[in-house]
Order: sequence, then structure tokens, then C-alpha cells
Amino acid sequence: MIRCSDEQLRELDPAAVKYIKQTFYGNEAIILRNGIPSNMIVSPISIEELFVYMVKEER
Repeated sequence: MIRCSDEQLRELDPAAVKYIKQTFYGNEAIILRNGIPSNMIVSPISIEELFVYMVKEER
């Protein structure tokens, strides 16, 4: 998972982006590992966040 601005999000490969959540402070996105630029800070994803993503993806 990465946390990024709108501008940084636009720079990502759309095929690598699996989930985007827009917040007041920016964006949170689940990205395929090989689609993350080297200059971005990566945070580990929690089990809860992964489950929420999986449930939303099924709909």
C-alpha cells in the first residue's frame, strides 16, 4: 500500500493499481509490487485493509 498525492497517483501504471481510497489527506492505493516506482514510500497492508479490498472487489 502506498499513500500519495493525486499527482503521484496519475504517474502510476493504471494496470498496476488495484484499489484506490481517496482521503482528506491524499490517496491510499494498493499497487502490484512490480508497479511501484522506487521513489515511493511503501507501507505494509494490514489484514483488515486486505479483507476490505477483497470484499469490495467481489461486488
